[in-house]
Amino acid sequence: MKIKSERFVHYVTFKIIAFSPLNKGDHFLYKIWFYLYRTVSVINGLTVISLAVKEIQFSIHTGVRFSDYSKSVVVLAVYISLVLKTDYYYIFDKTHMELVEKVKKLFRTESDTKLNERDLKDYIHSADFLSAFWVISTMIGTQIYMLIPVVLSGKWSLPLDIWYPFDENDKGLYVATYAFQIFTHNLLVFNFIITDMFFITMSLITSSQFKLIVWEYEYMCYTALLDCGIPKSEVLAFKNDGDKRMRTTRKIQEIMQSESYARKLNGKFIDMIQFQSELARFCDDLERFISPVMLITILATIFHATILAFTFISAETVSDLITSVSYVVLTLIHIFVTNFVGQQLINHSSQLNGSLYDCPWYLCNRKFLKLFKFVHLRSQECAYLTIGKFAPVNVQTFMQIIKSCVSYLTVLRCMDQKKAL
Repeated sequence: MKIKSERFVHYVTFKIIAFSPLNKGDHFLYKIWFYLYRTVSVINGLTVISLAVKEIQFSIHTGVRFSDYSKSVVVLAVYISLVLKTDYYYIFDKTHMELVEKVKKLFRTESDTKLNERDLKDYIHSADFLSAFWVISTMIGTQIYMLIPVVLSGKWSLPLDIWYPFDENDKGLYVATYAFQIFTHNLLVFNFIITDMFFITMSLITSSQFKLIVWEYEYMCYTALLDCGIPKSEVLAFKNDGDKRMRTTRKIQEIMQSESYARKLNGKFIDMIQFQSELARFCDDLERFISPVMLITILATIFHATILAFTFISAETVSDLITSVSYVVLTLIHIFVTNFVGQQLINHSSQLNGSLYDCPWYLCNRKFLKLFKFVHLRSQECAYLTIGKFAPVNVQTFMQIIKSCVSYLTVLRCMDQKKAL
């Protein structure tokens, strides 16, 4: 059953992607909005990057400790990754919208076993939940990072703590700078959220399609029996016979050796093989598109997570403590969700091979057995997404990232202590 609604591609995600200038569309006014939004986002991002670089250069020149300007380093890393990531989607906007269109045309929302029908509502709800959870947590963490220093400091201060030069006595400059930083940061974070929602949704619904194929392979022999007119009660009794299948009624055994049953079974099997092939090609396209983005995301995440953890350890004020904790937690959530959905794709695609043996394949015709061997060989390699072709997106990679952050944090802490001495 082909999907008939955009609802399958997480409705909120799709609408936000369509509204934001990740896809310029065909309408003239929409193209103007697209290029205007993109220009403003890039200029704002590059402006903050240049200011962060100047702030870091000034701090190094004055000889202060790294902990005193670590927030500027975090801002620099975050904004470089945000600009690169959103620009990647801008440049390849046609490619990622083609992936969305392929989902709408290719993917299915429920099984067609006729014996034990299952749908993919749980996966749709999972995509909804993870996307909503990520949006809410990101926005809360962002506002904490932007507002807490200003609220708790008791004096004029900037959310991003960078402006070169900055005159605290110039109220007009302060208000303009404050408004600019709030606008810029929320603008780029919005784009960051959209790209993450796209990855979460695409990964989960792709893994759900492998789960659907697993169900179809498990029940295809029984579906063909139903198509041949065998009552559902007899087919269920045959399926539940377990190890006693060879002692089933002669009627069902004769039907499974008949030409009509072979045509129905082979036709169903060939249809699922074609669907599996199309899904494999889609996974390759998704991997080619996602892999560079994941490399940018993970490298930047490791870098600024380490610096944020260092800022937390070295925090001397309540505002620094709260902001660093909020972003460290947010970063860990981001890494975990990213690798969790990648692990789901690996888990469901690896179940294909085993599902073939859950049906009574040994009672089927020769053509089916030939196709069975072919699918068995093709299903031995699971589908997965990678981080720049270097490592798979899975739970093991998540643990390696955490270990790397802890190692870099230890080195950074030792270097800062030596400099203080």
